[in-house]
Amino acid sequence: MYISLEVYSFVCLINPKNDSISDNQFTITNLQCIVNEFKAKESKIKMRQADLEEALKQEKTRNSELHHTVDQISSSLEKERTRCEKHRVELQEALKKQITTLEENNKWTLSLQKLQGDRGANSRLKEAIKKEKANFSRASKKIQSQQKELSEKNWL
Repeated sequence: MYISLEVYSFVCLINPKNDSISDNQFTITNLQCIVNEFKAKESKIKMRQADLEEALKQEKTRNSELHHTVDQISSSLEKERTRCEKHRVELQEALKKQITTLEENNKWTLSLQKLQGDRGANSRLKEAIKKEKANFSRASKKIQSQQKELSEKNWL
């Protein structure tokens, strides 16, 4: 069998082209698979990004609410501290007045004791002294109670 040189040349040219086309088709198929994989990954990434953005939005909202709550609590605590400080000062002033009153009562009691002369006056003075001592005792207990309350307030 004899093949012409022209046919032989043509066959030689076609075979490499067929191999090249086949190789190119294989490469195109592989590239299409890779592109499809990237599209699937991109879709998953976009879904994950959307989920993360929603979570971030919720976290920012929660953070904002917490900051608002902290501000409210801080304000309330500052008001309470101011109120306690005012009450402490009022208690100290009341305590000073009671101490002054007790000191004056004590002076009067001592003066009355010096002035007693006769028995009638003496018994009246003793009765007045008893009353003053009772008053002094009540006032002293009240002062101690207020001092205790004041020291407890100061610990706050």
